[in-house]
Amino acid sequence: MNERQTALLIKPGWRNEAAFPLGLACLSSVLKQAGWHVIGSDLDFDFFARVLHIAQKETIRVAILSVTHFQLDQTASLVRRLKVLRPDLPVVLVGDTPTLEPENSLVATGANLVIRGDPERVVVRALDFLQGRDAPNGVVWMEDGLIREEGGIHLETDLEHLDPPDREFLPLMRYGWAYRSVALPFTASFFSRGCLSTCCHCPVPAIRNQTIAYRSSAAVADEMRVLSSRYGIQAVHFEDDAFAARPEKVAELCEELLKETPPLVWELVNGVRPRELDPGLFPSMAASGCRRIALGIETLGVPHDTVDAAWRHEPDLIRRLVEAAHRSRMTVTGYFLLGLPDATLADDTYTVRMSRKLGLDLAHYSVYEPWPGAACSQRGTAERSDLRSLMAQRAYRRFYLTPGQVFKLLGEIAVEPGLAPAMMAKTWMDLAGFSPRTKR
Repeated sequence: MNERQTALLIKPGWRNEAAFPLGLACLSSVLKQAGWHVIGSDLDFDFFARVLHIAQKETIRVAILSVTHFQLDQTASLVRRLKVLRPDLPVVLVGDTPTLEPENSLVATGANLVIRGDPERVVVRALDFLQGRDAPNGVVWMEDGLIREEGGIHLETDLEHLDPPDREFLPLMRYGWAYRSVALPFTASFFSRGCLSTCCHCPVPAIRNQTIAYRSSAAVADEMRVLSSRYGIQAVHFEDDAFAARPEKVAELCEELLKETPPLVWELVNGVRPRELDPGLFPSMAASGCRRIALGIETLGVPHDTVDAAWRHEPDLIRRLVEAAHRSRMTVTGYFLLGLPDATLADDTYTVRMSRKLGLDLAHYSVYEPWPGAACSQRGTAERSDLRSLMAQRAYRRFYLTPGQVFKLLGEIAVEPGLAPAMMAKTWMDLAGFSPRTKR
């Protein structure tokens, strides 16, 4: 590759949450290995004007954006401006929505090409295709007003040899202080991709078809050591869709992390399915550095309810998991999803009421919204979303504005005084009803 070839990697704004873009970081690693220079931009921090200024440089040969459905309008606005300045600049889209709705994504945004699925082993060949070579599997593009496609969704079944995410194409530290965490600064990472479940409200099954692939435990442990020694990271947040789907893999990772003394702190922040957790692993998880588990509870069991049993959980199961985690000195967060299709108002009222009786340390209440590719996205919501939003705000206040929760918060601050600003800000956002799109 010519050393002057530069890729501009752009993350559109993510509403209320500025999170480190792991997907683009993985792409950056691949492109740098192939000889490309990489410049990153995050529209949660940057203005369009800066992106356009960078794009005017002749060395910028491609713009790559990681996009989900609610970012399409912002992406389209940016692409229009890029095309005015640089009509010759190809724009490539990656992410869940381009993967599941490639034609709509191209038409809605004016981009040139979509990479469907995992882009790491496709991206270099896709950029070669834009310069006149053969199209690789996993791409969709617009040509003479027609949609062309080569192959289907490309998935990585072997993550063993993927390079770790590039932590330098964007300023890592600006993402490490924004949220409530057990230690600061933190950063995001992943152990696996995919999920074995078929939750109706989630687009992952449509992309990965109940498959899951893992990085090696040694690679994850090595990355965590580098994050600590080189960047000063104090905690790693695993954002897997199904971290605990295979308990033997979790055990392997714990064994690898225990080789480090003391082990780096880590948290499971993306909603682990309660039925997949093995409480017998909790002591090893805690000893290897795990300090917090977030449970993807979504909704609780209701007698004679109509909610799909695939994502309904019984309160007794959650209580047992919380008690086991507490015995291992790990805190537990519960994620609840109101307004699921087929859920009645009585179902959600029961879920909110019972959520305060599970012994959870933290709780997050979100309102269901249809996502492209999710099986129940065609079925709408059970009640008006504004009613569920009001219910979520009240649920936050009833959960947190109690003496027990206030004392817990003060206790955490006493142990980790440096966490106070982020913890107070996040708690205020919860109480005010600013629910982030990515679970925390």
